[in-house]
Amino acid sequence: MNTDSELLNPEWRSPCPIASGLDILGDKWSLIIVRDLIEHSSRTYSEFASSPEGISTNILASRLKQLESLSIIE
Repeated sequence: MNTDSELLNPEWRSPCPIASGLDILGDKWSLIIVRDLIEHSSRTYSEFASSPEGISTNILASRLKQLESLSIIE
């Protein structure tokens, strides 16, 4: 299980940008969040939380924080 520190400041296993991108976006929940941003225009926490996949609130908060800290979302 990843800690908040590991999620916000990941140690990259490779200098390759594709491998690093997969380390972040390859995570099931991160990819669903990005999908919802693109496909469903979700913008609020409750919209993400109501996704049919049933993401838990602690995972949602953690992934949103991670994606924001890496400037993938704002």
